Amino acid sequence: MARAAPPPELAVGRHAVKAALAAGRVSKIALATGTNRDLAAAAAQASVPLMTVSREKLRSLAGLDKNQGVAAWLLPPARQPAGWRELLAAGQEPSFLVLDEVADPRNLGACLRAAAFFGVAMLLHPQRRSASLSAAASKVASGAAATVPVVPVVNLSRELRAMRDAGVTVYGTVAPADAAVDVFAVPPAAGPWALVMGSEDRGLRRLTRAGCDQLICVPAPASASVASLNVAVACGVCLAVLTRPAACK
Repeated sequence: MARAAPPPELAVGRHAVKAALAAGRVSKIALATGTNRDLAAAAAQASVPLMTVSREKLRSLAGLDKNQGVAAWLLPPARQPAGWRELLAAGQEPSFLVLDEVADPRNLGACLRAAAFFGVAMLLHPQRRSASLSAAASKVASGAAATVPVVPVVNLSRELRAMRDAGVTVYGTVAPADAAVDVFAVPPAAGPWALVMGSEDRGLRRLTRAGCDQLICVPAPASASVASLNVAVACGVCLAVLTRPAACK
């Protein structure tokens, strides 16, 4: 029996739809009545079909109450690398973001947005027990889903070992109590490298930790009133530090 085709990918929200239009990936746009005239004009200029629907219908289509009055059906992306090996084989020195069972699609979207801002080439996550690139994740990503490939992998710890064997430096993020290196003391990352963020509730799994070259942490100041950062916030901090210019050591 033939496998059913996956449902078409959706972009929800103004920024996500604008980015998808700019990338030439939109096949059709739905607008809530009386909203987003600028997007209607952009769709007409790009010869993208446009349908006007009630706000209730748009909520049903988008699957989100907070949709800014717009959703778009996306075309499959133009040729994208199948995985990290293809990028290395092309002679590049990319950076990767790896999410170890991050379950909240909003956290996935926020991490993806940070990845796009800091020039990360690809986001990887386990196929199971992880958030996928849903409409909610894409909306929070605010257009980043159109530029950074999101690649599910079957066995994350095995993938990390293979990355290290291929010359990728792997940084894993843990709590300061786990005897990790202060991220602000880590030199700017060079060559191909990957940052691994743990899940919201338990952080990095044991085998994931074993697949890292170095464990790093975001230290809490003495004045901190909470014990830890949200995974997406910690992701942004670590990416900012690892990608800083070498002159800012």
